[in-house]
Amino acid sequence: KGDIKVSNITPQQAVARLNTAFTNIEKLPKWKGLLYKYNFNDNTIDKMACIFDNGNFAASLGTVIGAFADEQNDPAKKQIADRAQKLLDAQKPGWQALYDKRTGLLWGDYKKGYRFDILGSEGRLGAIMSIVTGDNPTSVWTNLKQRTKNYTLSDGKKVEIMPPYEGAFQMYFPLMFVPEDEWSQGFAKALNNYAAVQIDYANKTGLPALRSASANPYQPYRYTYAPGAGVPGASLVKLAHSNIGAPYATAFLNLIAPDKAMKMFQGLEKFT
Repeated sequence: KGDIKVSNITPQQAVARLNTAFTNIEKLPKWKGLLYKYNFNDNTIDKMACIFDNGNFAASLGTVIGAFADEQNDPAKKQIADRAQKLLDAQKPGWQALYDKRTGLLWGDYKKGYRFDILGSEGRLGAIMSIVTGDNPTSVWTNLKQRTKNYTLSDGKKVEIMPPYEGAFQMYFPLMFVPEDEWSQGFAKALNNYAAVQIDYANKTGLPALRSASANPYQPYRYTYAPGAGVPGASLVKLAHSNIGAPYATAFLNLIAPDKAMKMFQGLEKFT
């Protein structure tokens, strides 16, 4: 349920903006109800409908619906919830088409070149939403691989972690929508131990923020994506060598360790 209140726009302005956003989204081309992701390469445009962005979008729609669940007597707000629900329902054929019966997993995108099987990725939100929205079997979640390893902190203490695909975004983004830390003690421990690794690395290197993919601050006059950002030895893939910290990733820390997140933001404020 969406419950964030801001003071820079009125509720009426928020409703108007949501209507404008939904009007534009409804016009977008889709694959079985799922949105396309576009990659621009030189003179070519590649598109795909993948579980990552569509999982994020589906969860966002659910948040909008929840925000107006108690506003059914307000025609304007009810219309917003109805439009969000219609977009969410329209995704069902897409989620079902991405289900692989042989493995019980989801295909990563509609080209079906790989199956999504990593728990330490934001794609797990897509697995959850494919169950909720697409009525897919729960195997798309239970069959995800939980890879673990030991990581040695600077003080010599060893902690068991579930390394994400890259960095903090992959580990923590789903927490914006689902309380994974409340599902089991093991999951909560994995989330907190990875936070200890990120904070330890920040303290060791002097970075004022957690490591995660972000815009490249060394090219301020044009947007350049800096992927492959995470803590060395605590990721599933080879990482890029950089000293970039991501403030947005540090904000995710507030979802599980608000005191530590606030301390890091205080340090970030001094850094800027």
